Amino acid sequence: LGPLGQGGATNPAAIAAGCAEFAKLTGILDAALEGRRYLAGELSLADFALAAHYSLASVAGLDMTPFSRVSAWLARVLERESMRRALSEAQATLRPNAA
Repeated sequence: LGPLGQGGATNPAAIAAGCAEFAKLTGILDAALEGRRYLAGELSLADFALAAHYSLASVAGLDMTPFSRVSAWLARVLERESMRRALSEAQATLRPNAA
């Protein structure tokens, strides 16, 4: 990891540890989603909160392919118009000068 947005040097050990932690925790989530469409069974605030974070996984270079249930769950949540709109508004806030 390095200074956010400052182009500083990265820390390969920290990146490897973070990727390993992501894989471990996403594996737990993947197992928990077996037989469920959403985190708590029915769509809840928890789905939206966690999906906002997981929506950044590919941008961060994190591999979601081993986690088929998480990927399917994320796709279901991101299909929702309300979620697409919220993420779009958040991205616009983070990049106010982007066209």
